[in-house]
Amino acid sequence: MKSDIVSVDQSGWYNYFIFGGLCLITAIFSDKFIDSIGEKLIKKVEDVENTMNEIEDSKNEIDNADEIVFENVTVENKDESEEDIRKVIRAIVNSKYSYRTVMGIQKETGLDKNRIIEILVTLRENGTAASKKNKRGNGIWKIIVK
Repeated sequence: MKSDIVSVDQSGWYNYFIFGGLCLITAIFSDKFIDSIGEKLIKKVEDVENTMNEIEDSKNEIDNADEIVFENVTVENKDESEEDIRKVIRAIVNSKYSYRTVMGIQKETGLDKNRIIEILVTLRENGTAASKKNKRGNGIWKIIVK
């Protein structure tokens, strides 16, 4: 079926009436369309803000994790080895990896390998560190935040 709404041989005022009606319908629905897009955009921005807040909160928890772990450590002569213990804890907690090798900790802290192992064993005895073997058979360590 063919429509004659926009045919050339009809009177001009009728075509303008049809065109105006189509413009009116478009204007009515475009407002709702733009509102729905705006609402979706606002929701996405709120979701991004919430995610950023969660990331910031978890970052603050990580920043405080080394202090929390250090407070829970009981070591003989804690004052003498306090800075070394803090270095080892920070090297593990502030790393992008959840587990660290002794060699990785040594590179970051500059401490002697035997000193690092001594600290890690002490931390494991206190329940604030855990170790396992990686695929290559090397010992890897992580800090347990209580």
